Amino acid sequence: MRTAAWLLLAGGSLATLGAFLPPYKQWYSPLEDGLRVIHANPIGWYAIHAGFLSGTWVSCAGLAVLAYALRDRPGQQWAIVMSVVYTLAAVCWTVNIGYRVTVWNWAAERFVTTGIIPSEFVAWQPFAGIMFACFSVGAYLVVAGLGALSLASAAVPRTLAWVFVAGGLSAGFIVGYNVPFIAYVPFILFGVSVLRGS
Repeated sequence: MRTAAWLLLAGGSLATLGAFLPPYKQWYSPLEDGLRVIHANPIGWYAIHAGFLSGTWVSCAGLAVLAYALRDRPGQQWAIVMSVVYTLAAVCWTVNIGYRVTVWNWAAERFVTTGIIPSEFVAWQPFAGIMFACFSVGAYLVVAGLGALSLASAAVPRTLAWVFVAGGLSAGFIVGYNVPFIAYVPFILFGVSVLRGS
C-alpha cells in the first residue's frame, strides 16, 4: 500500500505541477493569441505536457500496484476495474498530448508565419477533443471508484472517501473538461492519507 500511495502521490504531483507551469495565456485566450503564445514558448508548452504525461503514467502504475496490494482483500475488485479504466483513459490522454505537442506546435508556427490557421489543424480538433473527453470521463470515474474502494477497504477516512465519490461523480461534468489537473488531486490526497495513516 505504501508503494501505491507513493506512486499516486508522485503521479498526481507531477501532473499538477505540469498544469501550473507557464505560459498560461494559451488556456484562456482566443485561439489566435494562444497559438502565438505557444510559438513563443515552446519549452514551456513541452514542459506542461511532460508533467501531464509522466504524472498520468506514474498514476497508472500506482493504481496497478494498489490492485496488487489489495489482493484477496476488500476493495480489490474496485482497484482492478479502476486500473483498467484509467489505463484506457491514459491512452486517450496520451494521444491528445501527442497531438498537442506536434500538430499544435506546427499550427502555431504556420499561423505566426502566414497569419492563417491551417485547415488541417481545424479538421483534427474534434478528434483531439474526443480523446480528451474520453480521458476526462474515465479519470473522474476512477476518482469515484477510488472513493468506493476506500469505503470498502478503509484505506482512508470515510469522509475523504465520500469526497472522492462526490468529486468523481460531479467534478468531471462541472469543471473537469476544461481543468484536467483536478482529476489528479484525489491521487495526492489518497497518497498523503495512506502514508500518514501507515
